[in-house]
Amino acid sequence: MTSFSNKSDNMSKNIFNIFLISLLFTLNLIPSERIFDWPLKINNGYSSSFQEFRSGHFHGGIDLRTFQKTGYTVHAVQEGHIYKIRYVRRGSGKGIYIKHQNGLSSIYFHLKGFTGPVEKIIKKLQRIKKKKYFGNYILQRPIHVQKGDLIGYSGETGSGFPHLHLEIRDKENALLNPFRLINFITKDKNLPILRKLLIRTIKDSSINGRVGEFGFAFVKENGGNYKIPEKIYINGECEFILNTFDISDSGKHVAPSRIEFFLNGEEIYNIEFTRFTYDDNNQLGFVYDMLFSSSSSYFFNLFNQKGFALSKESKTSKNIFKLTRPGINNFKVNIYDNFNNVTTGRFSIFRSSDPVINIGASGLDDRGTHLNITEFHQGTSSKVTLSIFDKNSSLVFSKNLKISDIIKNGTLEIPENLKEKYFLAEFTFYHGDRLITKKSFTFNNHDLNFITNLKIDKFINRNSVTIRLKGHHIGSNNIILEVIQGNDRKVLFPQNDSIGIFFNFEPLNFENEVNLNFSFFNNRKLTAQIQKKINLIKISDGIEQVFSLNDLKINFAKRSVREDKVILVENVSHLSSFPVLSPQYRIYPHTFPFLDSVHIKFKSLEKDPEQIGIFKYSLKSKKWYYIATSVKKSEGLFTSRILTTGIFSLMRDIYKPEIYFKRPRKLTGNDLHLFKIIITDKGKGVDDNEIRAILNGIPVLSEYDPDWNTLNIENFSAKVKNGWNKLKISLKDRAGNYSSKETRFKVEKFDRNQIL
Repeated sequence: MTSFSNKSDNMSKNIFNIFLISLLFTLNLIPSERIFDWPLKINNGYSSSFQEFRSGHFHGGIDLRTFQKTGYTVHAVQEGHIYKIRYVRRGSGKGIYIKHQNGLSSIYFHLKGFTGPVEKIIKKLQRIKKKKYFGNYILQRPIHVQKGDLIGYSGETGSGFPHLHLEIRDKENALLNPFRLINFITKDKNLPILRKLLIRTIKDSSINGRVGEFGFAFVKENGGNYKIPEKIYINGECEFILNTFDISDSGKHVAPSRIEFFLNGEEIYNIEFTRFTYDDNNQLGFVYDMLFSSSSSYFFNLFNQKGFALSKESKTSKNIFKLTRPGINNFKVNIYDNFNNVTTGRFSIFRSSDPVINIGASGLDDRGTHLNITEFHQGTSSKVTLSIFDKNSSLVFSKNLKISDIIKNGTLEIPENLKEKYFLAEFTFYHGDRLITKKSFTFNNHDLNFITNLKIDKFINRNSVTIRLKGHHIGSNNIILEVIQGNDRKVLFPQNDSIGIFFNFEPLNFENEVNLNFSFFNNRKLTAQIQKKINLIKISDGIEQVFSLNDLKINFAKRSVREDKVILVENVSHLSSFPVLSPQYRIYPHTFPFLDSVHIKFKSLEKDPEQIGIFKYSLKSKKWYYIATSVKKSEGLFTSRILTTGIFSLMRDIYKPEIYFKRPRKLTGNDLHLFKIIITDKGKGVDDNEIRAILNGIPVLSEYDPDWNTLNIENFSAKVKNGWNKLKISLKDRAGNYSSKETRFKVEKFDRNQIL
């Protein structure tokens, strides 16, 4: 009776929970009550969290550790019905789906095996479909399970090392954060870690007097408090990117669950990982910076972009600069993990305004001994220095200036005895000890016809192009840039930051070829001209377009972006061990994703197209990697869908797969698990369907595990014999390259009955 009474109480409690969850979904809310049990009987911890960055998608669940082993029992987290099974070679591997009465579903991936009833269904399907991996199958008669019932065994099928991947989905098949719904065996007490703040300029803004992208390290103070010691100066719109990660209960780097961003005490941005759909995977680049993020290091964008619709509840701020006030601004960021452990980071930003200085034409004549200042505004500067350089960029004179004297007198005295060396006057402005900007003027009696070549740097962010001069120490009064794009032209005057002259512009139209005409003047007289050419792609929402350059073609779908973006395409050269069949194209910047289909295409009439593919260069590893490529042999056209920008080239995979046999010098029946067949391929990868294993003259079934680079022979211990054995492995990679290798090995003291 006691047992029945307890069961009755549990049933009443379950009915109430189901009613509550159903009510919450009726109100279109996500349940927060922990209604599910831990699916394993071990205190294993977790190694990946919900909605982490993965290359091309969000992580849809959580990964539970199994200590690099397989075979742990997996149990239903709640009462329900097994309604679907999954059996695929890669990706999620073997999986099971359970639908619960509250409308939620629990999914278990990478399983080694299932319980008897499910195994019978699988064997029947394999016989009917005549293939081992049949994909997804919806059961005609769902199998009822109670909470805690055994449903399978943990494994490492599909991709990844041994672990259990667990997902919770709602009735709309959206993925929910399992941390909110599952009773964890232990609580994670580790605080998130703060590493770095990246700030990226937009248009002609600057950070500490420079245009571009710059990183600032957080320093740990005590507990969960961090700060950036230095004061950061900005004078325009910038993007903020935060490098942070959490430490799981097992010591693994995982993503946090919530980020709050404050400016002067007011929250201006937040994001929380609670729910997403598979269609939301194209929002990956809105949350994470695509260049720096990896599966263990996360860079979060602390700004909004048009089209971001992942979390309607989140606060997002696009232009943080407009929310700042002149002078000091205090920022704070809170990072929460899934157990509400919080880390706080603080930093200060000084919103500065650039100083202005101009010198009249007569004041730049070195026949005099002074400079005539026609316009001066100190901005936020508190100190100015004047430096004079000769034609070889050697310093010949330097002096600290008083701002009050500049404002009062309007002229600056310079030594007459150095006038023969005068070439360039450079003013450097400081706020305290922080250099804000520089501005340079070339004296009038110098022609610039010695400038015959010009090196430039390009920096692009959003829809803005910055061109910086390199290698020449010249004044901003001597140069202009004319941008010519199709039938449109625009003249740009130079701007200065702390390291020199730059120009900034937005594309004039959708023409790809852009001519940059640099003109150099002396006292309004043209003395030199240099032309440069760049290739730009302006991408706009709702416009389908095709970019072509030599053998390269890029197709952009209508909704590749939601706001105007600019891409630069240029030739680069990186070392490659693969024969290169096309120029290497840099598609820059590497900081945002495409939201809809973008296909990169190469045309080549090379023989053996099976060996040819599109490769992408990794800036981190300095290596080339093959990306999935389709081919139209009749047209010699090679196509890949790309999710992000990068560096691409068409290459030939000529490398055969490598086969290694690894075993102890003396092999006994008890050591058979130490016999390893290692297969590696540096190009397109091993073709699973082209692997053949022959043991003692008899073909045997085998399966390749690309995570461990190992080939596993089915029932290996049952098929070897006492004494000498002969094993031959042959295979092809996806480029058609063939390898074959055989070995003889002796097994001693082998008792098959004991092994079996």
